Amino acid sequence: MFLLNAKLYIFLFFCGVFSACNNPKETAITNETIKTKDNFHWPIGKFIFVTKEGMFFEEWVKIDSVTFKGSNFFINKAKNDTLFTVTMKLTRGKEKTSLLFKLKGENNKDSEFTLIKEDENLYVFENPFHDYTSIMQYKILGDTAIEVTERGFVKNKEREEKYIMKKID
Repeated sequence: MFLLNAKLYIFLFFCGVFSACNNPKETAITNETIKTKDNFHWPIGKFIFVTKEGMFFEEWVKIDSVTFKGSNFFINKAKNDTLFTVTMKLTRGKEKTSLLFKLKGENNKDSEFTLIKEDENLYVFENPFHDYTSIMQYKILGDTAIEVTERGFVKNKEREEKYIMKKID
């Protein structure tokens, strides 16, 4: 029972951290999904995916009509510690749409993924020069969840991970 209460406390704490860390100019818009002038949908809000190893949190806010800012982190249950933190930026341009990832502490350079497929609520981004992950796929499942598929190579072996993040706010 204590462990369950501790997990709930940690979860609520990080929900508060997400809210407190937002810059006032980057406050999330309350719509479940944002539609830009060309019907581009992108999830807005806070999401969670729980595994036996820990909890993965991701948040997206709208900056302007063509820019979204995201962040995510993973908390290891055994060590009760953050294993990694990533900042993200999605920009919609006339020529291309880019999803930029920056893993905190890893060479401080953005990894750019370009939108290669867009179909209704499915968005596939690719960076063929990035080992793992080289393909990121976001499938928006209504207003409450996102299915994420990551593909690429690890030690010259193809790897794919698929998970569903549930909306928490």
